[in-house]
Amino acid sequence: MNTRIKLIASDVDGTLVDSRKRVPDGFAAAVRKLREHGVRFVIASGRQYYNVLKTFDDAKDDLIVIPENGSMLLDGGEAFFTSRLADGDVEAALEAVRDIPTAHPMLCGVKAAYVRPCPDFCVVEMAKYYERRVMCEDAFERAKGDTICKFAIFDEESTARNVLPVVRHFADRLSPVLSDQHWLDIMNQGVDKGTGLGIVMERLGVRSDECMAFGDYDNDIPMLRICGESYAMANATDTVKAVCRHTAPSNEEAGVMQVLRREFPFLND
Repeated sequence: MNTRIKLIASDVDGTLVDSRKRVPDGFAAAVRKLREHGVRFVIASGRQYYNVLKTFDDAKDDLIVIPENGSMLLDGGEAFFTSRLADGDVEAALEAVRDIPTAHPMLCGVKAAYVRPCPDFCVVEMAKYYERRVMCEDAFERAKGDTICKFAIFDEESTARNVLPVVRHFADRLSPVLSDQHWLDIMNQGVDKGTGLGIVMERLGVRSDECMAFGDYDNDIPMLRICGESYAMANATDTVKAVCRHTAPSNEEAGVMQVLRREFPFLND
């Protein structure tokens, strides 16, 4: 049994859940049992916090959550860190993507996500990751009453091709990161899953060599790099596999759960 690990962090999409967004069987019970044995579980995702709560409802009281790609940190529903984007940076980012016909910007706040009306297929995609949404023509005005922690862009074709070149110049003060083919997130500089997990580690008094992490996409790399035991999913990008010490079976095979049950045999009882 792996008695050294005290903290486990996992990405969600492409990692913990399968392509149909299903949570693996036995996950909530595993999280509770791990905590009973002194091991905390962290969900680290680009998703909105309220979406994470809905997805992992059975385990929410025992989870530490790093939503919005590191822009917020919560333990058992209690927020202990929020990184607020400056109003000027939000306005500059909106202006930068305004003329990209395939791009649909969203302002992600503590209370909700704010987006202007867009095609139905975009709404369907946004609903996968954002539970609380305000969609109306004056959405960005209404967002001023919230604390905006992330600027997200959904591109109908490719964020790497259409959006990243336009926002790359913000890198001196902001952190643009690709979440997948269609999504790009912009946070304050230095904010990512890795820095978020680092704050959690300090809060709990856990060392890097006492951490295990799972991921599949490039926005997981900062988190994977600071963990002593890092696992790239079999379906991960080559860049993720290059920085990880181990490979886990794919998300379609419940790879995270397979590794956990191997490393922590008490989960099989």
